[in-house]
Amino acid sequence: EALAALHDMGCPTVVMTSSDLPEAGEGRMLLVASCPWEAVEDDTRLWPEGEFGLGGYAQFAIRIPRLEGAFTGTGDLTSSLLLALGERQGRGRLASACLLAVRALQAVCKVTADFAASPAGRARARAAVEVAAASGAPGAKAPPPELRLVQARKHITDPPRCDGVSWHAVVSGAVCPAVSFDEPE
Repeated sequence: EALAALHDMGCPTVVMTSSDLPEAGEGRMLLVASCPWEAVEDDTRLWPEGEFGLGGYAQFAIRIPRLEGAFTGTGDLTSSLLLALGERQGRGRLASACLLAVRALQAVCKVTADFAASPAGRARARAAVEVAAASGAPGAKAPPPELRLVQARKHITDPPRCDGVSWHAVVSGAVCPAVSFDEPE
């Protein structure tokens, strides 16, 4: 319904990230997209010719494993990745660009979580708490770690496979498990 409302306002392509809709499943979140068929017409491995139709818009969802930890800046990074990967993939390959963006984002978050759990990351968090406490902030706690973009640059330019990711068509507003595949090689 939200995607249709945005289409009605004149937005031809809509991508909603980090959704906690029940269709996501336990320990997962969804990226949901709706776009004109031209935006996915060259994604033939995702949209087999004649397999099914959804009217005026192609709609799909990507189920994504939820990672432990707090991350800030993931929406901005996702937007940037979609713009860059959409350009690199070319017109008609929005679904492929979304899959690659999810893969890159998951990899960046894993690199960030690994750093946060390291001795250097824990020391940085303690220092941030001390600075906040010294400024008189009551109940000071460490902010989420900054995304490790530079350290994860190879994952941004060449996103690795991501276990637990699956792509699904959305039919009549519902995630369709019958039209799906696990994250491809």
